[in-house]
Amino acid sequence: MKYLKILYFLLLIASATNTFAQSNDDSLKHVLATSKDAKQKIKILTALSDDYSEINADSSLYYAKALYKLAVQIKDRSAEGYADGNIAFYYMHTGNLVRAMKLTFVSLAIFESIKDSVNIANTYNGIGHLYRAQKDWKNAYKYYRMERELAVKINDHLDDAFGSLNLSSLFSQDKQLDSALYYAQRALALHDKYHLDYSKSTAMQYLADVYFTKSDHGKALELYRQSIDTAARQHDPAIYSIQVKYAFQLFNVQQVDSALMYANKALANKDKLILSVRAHLYSILAAIYKAKGRYKNAFEYQQQADKLRDSLDNTEQTQQTANLLFNEQQHQIDLKNAAIAAQEKLNTRLRMYAIVGAAVVLLIIGIILLRNNQMQKRTNLLLSAQKEEIETQRDNLGQALEELRNTQTQLVQREKMASLGELTAGIAHEIQNPLNFVNNFSDVNQEMLEELKAESIKPKAERDEQLEAELINDLLENEQKINHHGKRADAIVKGMLQHSRASSGQKEPTDLNILADEYLRLAYHGLRAKDKDFNAELITHFDEKLPKANVIPQDIGRVLLNIINNAFYATQQKAKTAGNDYNRRLR
Repeated sequence: MKYLKILYFLLLIASATNTFAQSNDDSLKHVLATSKDAKQKIKILTALSDDYSEINADSSLYYAKALYKLAVQIKDRSAEGYADGNIAFYYMHTGNLVRAMKLTFVSLAIFESIKDSVNIANTYNGIGHLYRAQKDWKNAYKYYRMERELAVKINDHLDDAFGSLNLSSLFSQDKQLDSALYYAQRALALHDKYHLDYSKSTAMQYLADVYFTKSDHGKALELYRQSIDTAARQHDPAIYSIQVKYAFQLFNVQQVDSALMYANKALANKDKLILSVRAHLYSILAAIYKAKGRYKNAFEYQQQADKLRDSLDNTEQTQQTANLLFNEQQHQIDLKNAAIAAQEKLNTRLRMYAIVGAAVVLLIIGIILLRNNQMQKRTNLLLSAQKEEIETQRDNLGQALEELRNTQTQLVQREKMASLGELTAGIAHEIQNPLNFVNNFSDVNQEMLEELKAESIKPKAERDEQLEAELINDLLENEQKINHHGKRADAIVKGMLQHSRASSGQKEPTDLNILADEYLRLAYHGLRAKDKDFNAELITHFDEKLPKANVIPQDIGRVLLNIINNAFYATQQKAKTAGNDYNRRLR
């Protein structure tokens, strides 16, 4: 539907003469005057209304009304909706937004009734622009988004492009520039890929607008020039509105003379600009002439801009539009209420059927109960006997369950003792290390004590006090090391005892770093005791700031032991197949 597709450009461009279209229209008028086929007349009237929408709004309205009349006569709902849309375009073009909005909603209702998805998407586009003309950004965004989502769903690339441009414009206005840039680039990509029938120059101008807002003025101005060149080559009427925008941006970057040149080009075709764009042009000229010190010209153009804006800011029309939107919302509410009433009527009928059905079911149940009444007494006796048997079995099962739990506890304890047996070599190795340190430091201390004793019995004049002090310090350090490794051995033994004891089930503050390190080394040395050729690099990353955790140490220890043993097993198996270069590492 052409009128709805060009709604996108309505806020930007005006009509332009098209010689080829005029020649084609003359041929269509001749066929229209002689044709007796209603379907053919529908097509011709549609084409004429579309063509004149760009060059003569009154003629477009004339053929749209004729299309509507014929569509109603032959009950062509699609053509009727199309005619309403073209009439709405006329009123939008002439500034009567109230009638345009009303007819657009009528057109939408028709297309929804016949499930014409393409024209529904087109109409969403038109409604979005009508809301935008009223500065209702929320509803404008809503309908633009609905247009694009439906277009993507039905694979309509043209409306996908329109929706993308619309969203780019709104996002740019809302300073969401990355989103604005994405949708503008998407629209251009769709145009080039599918050779879509819409103004590429206007799409390029939108992309330039985004870059200008992003302060990339060089790229923006280049895109404006390309947009104007494209419009000139394609005889696109959008060229005049693009010239206005380009003049405005040139003035913003203080290229005043260039801005004046493009503003004058647009001024020469001011009658082909819609009122809002024309008002903008006059404001630009006023600013340019003020900057050049020509205050008289600036004043004259500012007066013309203000006059046009006053005519556009029609408060009464805005209120009428608001009333119309309210009526449309009320209409939607009425439709919902009617649907609810119909549903309630259906529910009442269903309830009646349910009552009748329930009565029949109850009757059947009564018959069944009557037939089974005699059997019930015998069944009750049988159930009593079965109940006694079940209670006996339940008691037996309870006793068996208790025995099973005891057996399970014993098996867990046996498993722990078995794992302790596997760890014996590792535990012995772990204890041997601190014991070796204790023994070695004890021997050293004994030698140093002998040396200290020998020094102490010397005459005072012969004593080496510095040597005595060093020996005492070394003794103290060695005692600390003996104490440290003694506690280490004590901790290993306690850990072994904890592992062997049945779990108390009581949680206690536990240093998980120490617990993990102990079981890591016990598991490693236990495996080494069974397999002398096994070795692996042990890498630990313990958080020094880790607080103690409230856990059951025995249970967590068993978990850690199982995990570490599994890791060692996997490393051992991998080493058998990976070759000599395999780096066995447990982290």
